[in-house]
Amino acid sequence: MSDESLSTLLSPHSYAGYGGMVADGLTPAQAFDAVAERAATPAFQAMIARFQASAVGRELLVDIRSWWDAEGLPVPWDNVLDMPQVRDASEG
Repeated sequence: MSDESLSTLLSPHSYAGYGGMVADGLTPAQAFDAVAERAATPAFQAMIARFQASAVGRELLVDIRSWWDAEGLPVPWDNVLDMPQVRDASEG
């Protein structure tokens, strides 16, 4: 999966994820829970770990976090991953 398709999938606006579930009639809370449940899978956790291991991957995760922040929502996988959160270096 390319970085571009991964970022599209993980975006809160994505029709492959949260945005599509809301468009299909789930409540925002139900869609968020479904994304968080997907994030709890070992395959998803391995994907996040892979991206945390490279500078390009960390940049992508910072971008994804900013999209969720702009929606006023926490990043769905923060509560299910036993990994440090990725933050932009400018945040101190």
